[in-house]
Amino acid sequence: MGIAHEIAFESVDKLCLDPMNPRLGRNRTGRNVTQERVLELMRGWTLDELAVSFVESGFWPQEALIVVREDLYGHERNIVVEGNRRLVALLLLREARRGRPLSRRWAIIAESCPVSDELFQRVPIVLADDRRDVEAFLGFRHVTGIKEWDPAEKAEFIAKLIEVDGLSYEHVMRKIGSKTEPVRRNYIAYRLLLQMEEREEIAVEQVEERFSLLFLGLREAAIQEFLGINIQAGPEDGKNAFADDNMMNIVDFTPCMFGTANDTPLLSDPCKISRFADIIESAAPVN
Repeated sequence: MGIAHEIAFESVDKLCLDPMNPRLGRNRTGRNVTQERVLELMRGWTLDELAVSFVESGFWPQEALIVVREDLYGHERNIVVEGNRRLVALLLLREARRGRPLSRRWAIIAESCPVSDELFQRVPIVLADDRRDVEAFLGFRHVTGIKEWDPAEKAEFIAKLIEVDGLSYEHVMRKIGSKTEPVRRNYIAYRLLLQMEEREEIAVEQVEERFSLLFLGLREAAIQEFLGINIQAGPEDGKNAFADDNMMNIVDFTPCMFGTANDTPLLSDPCKISRFADIIESAAPVN
């Protein structure tokens, strides 16, 4: 079989982190390394944005974990050989939902939106017969330099489906296994990024680097109003995310939220976006 061509689904409880994962460190891997130790080693990795993505959009099928069936700790188990970060993010998110968050940040993420138990019970996986069947893929993805898509790249892909393939938000949602609202917000945030790119006074590199903040920020009504964004706009209207007469608000907004090459942003913690929106609302002039 090699690598299966169909996606299957499995519970997180029936998936094992890979104790042979090279990213754990040369002296930290081995078949006797426990799952608790692997999880401990990975807790310090940047996993919160993955958790935000799961909360916002669920688990996208194209990000399915690659799994092999191997003997581990004396029993045959499902070992994740590609996608360990995603699995740890799910585990930490579930712990946070159960009242055992790794930090206050994880508690806020878990409380930000309702999360269905299905997220943890139906994790998309692709089965491979043997680790050797996956080696070429792993080498191409990680050794040659291909990495997991960042938030801006996901948004760009959604924009391509809409503008090049001519799909509606609903069609994109079905195609990528997301939800309509995050698809729409990703598209409008990406179009806003492109409009910002046309202005020399905006440090668009900072915006792109922290694109997830823009995506999350557009969920706040006060930020939508300040920027003149219609978050319900269809693809045609969403192409021009903001009107020119709101340009000064955009120029004032971006360094506060994203910083510049020389200045740190006022918003340093994504979990405080709602508070940031409250400040914008209170500072807005009253007509």
